[in-house]
Amino acid sequence: MHLNIPLCIDEFKDYIISMQLDKCPSPDGFNSGFYHNFWEVCSPNIFQECCSWLNDGSPSLTYF
Repeated sequence: MHLNIPLCIDEFKDYIISMQLDKCPSPDGFNSGFYHNFWEVCSPNIFQECCSWLNDGSPSLTYF
């Protein structure tokens, strides 16, 4: 299954920024505050990985 319309990094950023800063950590151990503070540094890799996951149906094991 593939997306009909490619995910836009601005939409992705809006979603990340809309999350509460103190939400529980994700499986990687970082909470949403980390992503708010380091968005400019980590966003290219995270966005690329999410797009790959959405298009391929499974996450890369590189980050897990």
